[in-house]
Amino acid sequence: MASFVRQLNMYGFHKKVSVELGGLKCDKDEMEFAHQFFHKAHPYLLEHIKRKVSIFIHAAMMQ
Repeated sequence: MASFVRQLNMYGFHKKVSVELGGLKCDKDEMEFAHQFFHKAHPYLLEHIKRKVSIFIHAAMMQ
């Protein structure tokens, strides 16, 4: 599960905070993630979801 969460984070997804418990909900069986370009019935937005580029890789490409 941790590997999947890392992949989501690498593509810009963020864990949504639970309002019910003041943001302190920590149930590993129920996690919800969101991305500004991931919406039901809007598949044209998916092309904007890109893998984050490492600072080190970016610096090497610029040289």
